[in-house]
Parts: sequence; C-alpha cells; structure tokens
Amino acid sequence: MLPYLFPYSRSLTQKFLVGIGLISLWTGPRVLRALEAPWKESTLVDSTHEAIHWYYEGLRLRESGQFDKSVKAFTRFLNENPDHVYADRAQFMILDAHFKNQDYALALSDSILFENRFVDSSKYPDVLFQRALSFLSLGRKKEAKNTLEILVKLFPGKEIIGEAQGKLLSLNGETP
Repeated sequence: MLPYLFPYSRSLTQKFLVGIGLISLWTGPRVLRALEAPWKESTLVDSTHEAIHWYYEGLRLRESGQFDKSVKAFTRFLNENPDHVYADRAQFMILDAHFKNQDYALALSDSILFENRFVDSSKYPDVLFQRALSFLSLGRKKEAKNTLEILVKLFPGKEIIGEAQGKLLSLNGETP
C-alpha cells in the first residue's frame, strides 16, 4: 500500500491514478508494485544468469584486454536488456573500451549516447572526463577545455575532479 500517497486501499489508489490518467488499467498493478517496492520489481534489477551473462562476459573480455570483443558483449547485453540496472555501466564500458583501443572518435560518439540515455547516472562525471581526454587525444583542446569546465562546475565533489582540474590547469598553461 502507498500510505504516503493515499491512506486508502490499493484499489482506491489504483482507481484514482487511472482516473487522472497517470496509469492505465493494463499497467496499473505493475506501476503500483514498483512504487511500493521498486527493489522487488524484476524488470528493474534482473541478475539472473541469462539476463546478465553478456555483461559479465564483457567484463571478462575487458579484463583480458580484448576490447573489441568486450564491446560486442556489452552491446549484446544492452540490446537484450536496455533497461537493466547495469545498462549505464555497460554503455560506459563500451566507451572505455573504445578509448583504450585509441578509437577516440568512437569514444566521443559513445559519450554522447551515454549522455542522451543516462544523464542521471553516477558514471556521468567519468563519461565527461573520458570525453575531454578523447578531445585532447584528437588535438581538440578547446572542446576538451570546455568539457572539463562543465565537469568541474557540475560535479564539484566527485572523485574525478582533482584530475580534471589538473588537466584544466595544464590546458590553461599553468602548473597543476
């Protein structure tokens, strides 16, 4: 039951949400279950072997330095599980694999894909930093500097900020 929304029965809550158009009769019970206990909703976190196999395979391949194969595994994981709780991590691993392969243009493209889908992810500051490093590797210092400035401004308390500020100082010709 949703005591913080309505102290009434579940059916009254569902009727109200259907009535105001927030949920349909088809999705109503599922939405209510997700609101009551999102950690119990199987579509949010599914760590069954079938669901997460390709994610772990991508990690294994990445650890062994097989970045191209890890990209394929993470991509397959994302295709099969686009809303999985690890989807943002998988997209980040794809970006990181392209960066480690020195495919900086692909890393930039992946950073934009990540930003479009997972802007609220805890990995977003790392994505911005990888984007800045990719710009630097491609000789695009102005874009790298802009990205680092955005990173420092948006995420002042994050762990990566010290390194980002150091890069920013070196781009400005100062000693970090």
